[in-house]
Amino acid sequence: MIPPYTYSRLLRDIEEFESSPHFKVEVLTHTITGLAIPLLTITKGAAKERKKKMAVKQKKKVILISGRIHPSETCSSYIIVGLIRELLREENIEEFLSDNIIKIVPMLNPDGVGFGNVRTSTGYIT
Repeated sequence: MIPPYTYSRLLRDIEEFESSPHFKVEVLTHTITGLAIPLLTITKGAAKERKKKMAVKQKKKVILISGRIHPSETCSSYIIVGLIRELLREENIEEFLSDNIIKIVPMLNPDGVGFGNVRTSTGYIT
């Protein structure tokens, strides 16, 4: 059995990743209950660069990854965290992140996760 991966745990993991100069977090939008849906950016020097300047000036490829869509998809949260840790390893910075911008939405439905729903959000929207 997989232990729960909560919204608060996601926020703690994001806080850990923010120590990297190649990681940046923004708010994509807010849920019905007001929780922030984070948009994570991983690329060489992400913390210093502005998002528009990053892709246009440096002509990097943008890769979008959507993590946990339905609240019951706990495994995908662990996979996203593992992916972020791997991308932020020092040997991957020059090799992969110099040419690419990774955008990750790690959890699309934190309301549903918080309420223990399987597929729906607070408004029972699937």
